[in-house]
Amino acid sequence: MPDPVTTLRAAVEDAKTREVALNRHLHHPDDYERGSLAIQIRWDVADAVLAERDRLRAVLVDMVGQFAYSSTHRGKAVIHTGGLSALESAFDALGWPDPKPVEMEAADRAPDAGGEGTP
Repeated sequence: MPDPVTTLRAAVEDAKTREVALNRHLHHPDDYERGSLAIQIRWDVADAVLAERDRLRAVLVDMVGQFAYSSTHRGKAVIHTGGLSALESAFDALGWPDPKPVEMEAADRAPDAGGEGTP
């Protein structure tokens, strides 16, 4: 899935190109702007919104990491929702499958699984 900001910027550039072409066709100067075609983008606002989105995603990942259930599925470490609707919604918002494969910490592995294990 393409990044929304990249898509938006491409659409703005396409609109600008079309406006220049229309201005040339109508014999207007290249910098002539029509009210209906002029596009004003506040990139600083867009960047702030995206930064907040990233911050909230990180918080959601931390919360899921704290409350999701850990187990194994087909011999691999996974986290899963355990059927809890709040966790299901969080997994969905993050675009994660349920169960989601995870890497086990070396300390969490059993000694025969190649990790040091816990005494």
